[in-house]
Amino acid sequence: MNSIAWQQQATEYLYEGKYQQAATLYEQCIEVEPDQVSNYWHLGLMLLLQGQEEEAQSVWFSVLLEAEPEQVEVWSTELLQILTVEAERQESIAEPEIAWLVRQHMQQLAPEDSNNLLHLVLLAIQMETLLLDDASILVDTSQSIQSAQANGIDRNLLLQVLEQLLDFNSYHPAVFEFIDSCFAYSELAVGVQNTLPIKTYVSQRYYNLGLALQNQQKLDEAIDLYERALQLDPNSAETYNNLGMILQKRGQLDEAIHLYQKGLQIEPIFTGLYNNLGIALQEQGKLDEAMAYYEKVLQFDSNDTKTYLNIGRLRKDQKRIEEAISSYQSALRADYECAEAHSYLGMMQLLIGNFDQGWSEYEWRWKDPQFSTPVPRFEQPLWDGSSLEGKKILLLAEQGLGDAIQFIRYAPMVKNYGGTVVLECHPPLGRLMRSSNGVDEVYIHYEPLPKFDVYVPLLSLPRIFGTQLDSVPNTVPYLQPPNQPNFEVNVLDDASSNLKVGLVWASSPIPDPKRSCALAEFETLLQSPGTSFFSLQKGPEVEQIKPFQEQNLIVDLGSDFQDLADTAFAISHLDLVISVDTSVAHLAGAMGKPTWILLPFVPDWRWLLEGNTSPWYPTVQLFRQAQPNDWQNTLRQVSVALAHFVAESTNLS
Repeated sequence: MNSIAWQQQATEYLYEGKYQQAATLYEQCIEVEPDQVSNYWHLGLMLLLQGQEEEAQSVWFSVLLEAEPEQVEVWSTELLQILTVEAERQESIAEPEIAWLVRQHMQQLAPEDSNNLLHLVLLAIQMETLLLDDASILVDTSQSIQSAQANGIDRNLLLQVLEQLLDFNSYHPAVFEFIDSCFAYSELAVGVQNTLPIKTYVSQRYYNLGLALQNQQKLDEAIDLYERALQLDPNSAETYNNLGMILQKRGQLDEAIHLYQKGLQIEPIFTGLYNNLGIALQEQGKLDEAMAYYEKVLQFDSNDTKTYLNIGRLRKDQKRIEEAISSYQSALRADYECAEAHSYLGMMQLLIGNFDQGWSEYEWRWKDPQFSTPVPRFEQPLWDGSSLEGKKILLLAEQGLGDAIQFIRYAPMVKNYGGTVVLECHPPLGRLMRSSNGVDEVYIHYEPLPKFDVYVPLLSLPRIFGTQLDSVPNTVPYLQPPNQPNFEVNVLDDASSNLKVGLVWASSPIPDPKRSCALAEFETLLQSPGTSFFSLQKGPEVEQIKPFQEQNLIVDLGSDFQDLADTAFAISHLDLVISVDTSVAHLAGAMGKPTWILLPFVPDWRWLLEGNTSPWYPTVQLFRQAQPNDWQNTLRQVSVALAHFVAESTNLS
């Protein structure tokens, strides 16, 4: 068999994957033609394909080490050509692991070969091993394509790697370093029909990736990508807008406003920027400035639903409720299916005591994408107020803890329709809700539920029962404390004759940070004669107690509470509860305890707009801010009332 026939046979073996037989043929070729160096290259390749890497290198380098200086480069090039052909063949037959192995050995022979390094990156992406162990291959590639040796780089290959890396969705520094290194090839055009300059293309991809991450609430990564996008294209109003929205969400209002203003310099008719700028200014209390931006949007588009929603919220903040209602109605004229407008309109109607329309509109909350409670996904139908004889109904606690406490009052009315009443509620409520009249079974959210026939969210019950201001079911108490708490009860012992006053000064910042104040605001009240104060506060705000504890002005109870049943036990041993609008205020009211609730300038709808009493809780007294954020005048009223309360209690005793 001549050398050509041997080569043809070896190639057939190669394509059939018979690497051992091919290696044997090349060994025979070498015996016959020991000076034909290509046989050594092929023999080494066959050994490599069998996983014998050291043996392959031994064959190759045994030849190269004996070469004359002028032969080394020629022979190395010849070997690289053979390995390149095989790597491309393996890639074409979807064998990335073998192609990777071959190209790794090519890298050892020619470490500056940028094109081979680019192929290695592509293979690593395909095998999902890029960055798995380290980023060295990407770092090496970045350095190579920036170097002088990269003059012969395959531009199309570079673009392919760039596009796949952007799809790879990794935010490793080495990925960004590689992408930055591509900008040296500014003449490259990419994207649809290869028309975009490379920096513009990458900027758009960064923006799209940032938007996806923002929607996934991966905000740190989104910020990084938006900032990178702006470095490449500082004229993207959309990027300024989205970055501003993240910073605004984090409370960085000044920075967000600056970004919105930069965006408007680029696109003066970008209505989304005007709206977001208005919202940020509104959060800063700059209501007139915010209104000017909202009005600007309406000059561009008189049917902009979002702007009417924003104006409605602004008018609510100004306590101009009729104007807020008008704005929400304008939003509905622009888009009747806007669930957010319906639900906000419902809350405004409830706030002014128009319960008929209020409950009806409030049902739209389930279609509002901003609503805090997931939409129930049950096969069973919603209860419509029909007989429950022989059936089991599931009551769903929704929204916050206070909502469940307030509206569990309807359970006995549901029970009157017959059947079994099951409640699903938040974990902190489980033990407490077992004391509720009308509830037969209590399950915690995410526990397996029993079989049931119909269900109803708790805050839909007032509509079903046609609740009006004069027909609110307000018999108290309707919740009871447990017989035994999960905390040390001796801290409630007070040998003095002082009135025991429970205190809560902070609510969750969601949905309304204006409900809360600092404990320092209560400093004068804490020194009221004839009183002993006990903190029922939970959460990070408990840290505010320390300086007042040192002065023996307040005892920390709330830190030891395991759930709201513990809170109820503590309340049952107190004479009075003073609280901002929190679940504790609802609990104290539901227990029939004298309760004073401190309300912001514009309260939540359930407290109505005016008056110092509540139709929901007969033992509750309301103290309202006369001006936005003015707790001091409100607390002065509380101090006067507390002095009278102490005096009356002393006279009675």
